[in-house]
Amino acid sequence: MRGYESGLCAEFVEVIHRQAAGRRVSAVRVRVGARHAVAAGMFRQAFCRAARGTAAQDAAVHLVVSPVTIDCDGCGRRTESMDPPLRTPARVQAAAGAAGPAPGPSLDELDELDEPGGAYVCPRCAGDRVTVSGGDELALEAVWFRTQAR
Repeated sequence: MRGYESGLCAEFVEVIHRQAAGRRVSAVRVRVGARHAVAAGMFRQAFCRAARGTAAQDAAVHLVVSPVTIDCDGCGRRTESMDPPLRTPARVQAAAGAAGPAPGPSLDELDELDEPGGAYVCPRCAGDRVTVSGGDELALEAVWFRTQAR
């Protein structure tokens, strides 16, 4: 089990358990942006493990993954993607029309990857002059509680 999903789920379960105030939780809906690269199955498994012994134990987990939007300055295309293409030296070199094997990234190129949108390229032209938005959400959208038997 990847640690990233486990860490996220532990935090969500802590918040849910506090909100429950003694009530049992029947279901939750969580929104995670595609930039987090969360695997749905791993997320659900991690949630079940984190929820053991809490108000959220046995709750159904509805995971909503929101896309990344990429606007390309090069070709003008706007793309929404659940799995946006990452910038690699080979993609940048191909977009520039260069031939041959791509060298490893320079220190300057690695610094650019830390800038907003710097890690992605256009899925159409592989250009790296893109503006990236969305896909970074991380939110507990809803919690449903079980009704008490009378």
